[in-house]
Amino acid sequence: MRQTTQSKKTLPDLSRREVLAAACLGALSALLSGDTSQPSAEQCQDHEKDSFQPVVVRLGVVALNAAGFEPGKSNEEIYEEVRVHTGRITHTTRDAYQFHITEFVCNTAPDSTRTKEDGTVEYYYSNDQIKKIAEEYREQLDVQDGEHSLMLMAVNTAGVENDVLGLAFQSTDEDKAKGGNGPMVLVLSNKTGGNVYSHEIGHVLSRDEKNDDPSKEKQFGKGMGHEMVMDCLITDAEGNITQYCAVDTIQQLLAMGCGLSKRDKSDAVNEYASPVTGMGNSTVYTDADTKVSQITNEVTATEEHKPIYSPAELTFLDSRHQVECTTSTDGRYPLSYDFTKRFALAYSLPNDHALKTILPKADTLVFAPIIEYIDKDTPFDSTDPDAVQRRIGVFATWDNGRGTALLDVSLFNKIDYSGEKENVIYADEQLGFVAVSGYDKTDGEYVRIVSLSSQEGTALLDEARTRTAERNQLLLKPKQPNER
Repeated sequence: MRQTTQSKKTLPDLSRREVLAAACLGALSALLSGDTSQPSAEQCQDHEKDSFQPVVVRLGVVALNAAGFEPGKSNEEIYEEVRVHTGRITHTTRDAYQFHITEFVCNTAPDSTRTKEDGTVEYYYSNDQIKKIAEEYREQLDVQDGEHSLMLMAVNTAGVENDVLGLAFQSTDEDKAKGGNGPMVLVLSNKTGGNVYSHEIGHVLSRDEKNDDPSKEKQFGKGMGHEMVMDCLITDAEGNITQYCAVDTIQQLLAMGCGLSKRDKSDAVNEYASPVTGMGNSTVYTDADTKVSQITNEVTATEEHKPIYSPAELTFLDSRHQVECTTSTDGRYPLSYDFTKRFALAYSLPNDHALKTILPKADTLVFAPIIEYIDKDTPFDSTDPDAVQRRIGVFATWDNGRGTALLDVSLFNKIDYSGEKENVIYADEQLGFVAVSGYDKTDGEYVRIVSLSSQEGTALLDEARTRTAERNQLLLKPKQPNER
């Protein structure tokens, strides 16, 4: 048994999602000066920095091996992977979640067998066996008052009951007190690793928050879901692309066939589609990936420094992020990672909102800043556009913020850091506005809300429609023999 304390970072075919990215993307209470809001606006997540207490997690990591089976990697490799990726969680949440890790080795043979399609016999650990082992080691964790326990079962030999690379078993302190198991995640470390750890742990991460309405309570052990994506890549019955992208009101986009991103060559929704969180595409944040600064054109390896959870998820995880709820159809709202300023702007969705045709539980529309590029050791709230660049993301959320979907419905959604141009990122007939994103040297990145029925709102949306339609036609145009 070994203990480590971690409260700081220690650090070939294109998929459907990649086609969309390559084709389309290639072409709360402190108001700032210039910021406008309506009297109806309210803080639906208040600033709580002064009373902030981190969520302390006693994490037991069990390297599960069995005699006679070839291990996938060494125990030390597993421990190092876990340290790195829990460090990324701490880095992403800016110390809101801190891990004290105790490392164990368990040499236990799997209790179950099954016959595979090729006739060979596979040995595997049943869920019940893994849960039993986890609870035995949980008793050895030094959990103090106010802290939480979490077991990570790293299966390094044999298989597991479910056909998965990782799995989270959600459970709260109340569940455990009633005789159930505590929260646990398992990862097939012999077959995977990396961001799978932070993905599965994300399913149990939450702060404790009591509420008179039980449906609005939050408890550690019941964390985030997967983050999906709505896009406008449309194909015909033969799978040929008929539309790469479009811009219109959300109601018109849904009517023309835009919807949730699907798995390749399948009608099944891709629950893991989001490229801005490890709770979506858990392969997007790798050390090898590089980004090019829009300001300096410098190529920098930055993925390991970016948040691994989306801004919509951060509002669920950390009450320090100020979220302003509004019904406004007119105003400019700077959005910032500075805890003393507004982080997100939120609108309640009516019961008959069009988004519910694809996301039945969606109840909130959220605008929040996505970090696209960030230099090493640069704080998330930096105002230096040479070091960090963002875009304003649009999200639908539900289940008290646990469920999220990125509404990737705007082709031209990058921030123009010259401050000369704004881009339409969303429009809504039922909420009555057009949303554009932009940059101001004083206030930073912002979302500006314009009435859909106003002359300006109509002009903004018409220009975005035309610009996007022209790009779509270029993308659909067959290439000539001399074109590459």
